[in-house]
Amino acid sequence: MAAAAFDSVIVDDEFRPSLAAQNAQQYRMNRSSHARSVVLVRGLKYGLQFGLASVLIGSLVYGPLITLLRAQAADEEQCFVNEKLVETPAAIALAGQSGVMRCTRTSTAARVRELEFVAGRLARQSEWNELGQRLDTSFYANGAARTRARQVMFDGGPAWDREEFWASGLLRLRGTYIQGEGAQGLVQIFHEEGPLASEVWYDRGRVLRRKRFALDGRQTADEEYLADGEVKSLMQRF
Repeated sequence: MAAAAFDSVIVDDEFRPSLAAQNAQQYRMNRSSHARSVVLVRGLKYGLQFGLASVLIGSLVYGPLITLLRAQAADEEQCFVNEKLVETPAAIALAGQSGVMRCTRTSTAARVRELEFVAGRLARQSEWNELGQRLDTSFYANGAARTRARQVMFDGGPAWDREEFWASGLLRLRGTYIQGEGAQGLVQIFHEEGPLASEVWYDRGRVLRRKRFALDGRQTADEEYLADGEVKSLMQRF
């Protein structure tokens, strides 16, 4: 009986891990657990870093845009018709009527636009940019632009880049005009059908040279205007 018990003990010991094996297994388990903890900590670390970087980049990229939008929202327009504050579009406020709508910035009272209606039809529009420069546009009865003049500077004084249009929408005239003095530089005039009709060079309102063109594009004249009033033809004759 004692031998049988002894044999049973020996058999059990053959399948029982040694202390070293147990320690090795425990070491591997601890190491595996440690590795998972390191991965988790590193993941959290890099996640936080990426999140902070994303927030920083977002603030750099979208921050100015958000600030601009907030500023624009805070700096809205207010419009008046016959000095009375209105909150509807001009086409509705002046439906079938004649009058002028003036719009300004609420924060600075700077002019933004001015719309003139005649019997409910938009006849003229003026707009001002951030520098206070004006763009004037007048319209035909069909709604097409008749004239467009943009305020510019020339030699330190006010001038206008001017365009005129035919009722069809085709360009009629293009040039620069010094305020109070007249045309300056090249002014082009176009036939109603579209082709160039003439080119005229000015010096503060005085004509220097003029070229004329037929509807088919042929040049028909080239004249120089001298200071003494004489007109000299520059066309070559064959």
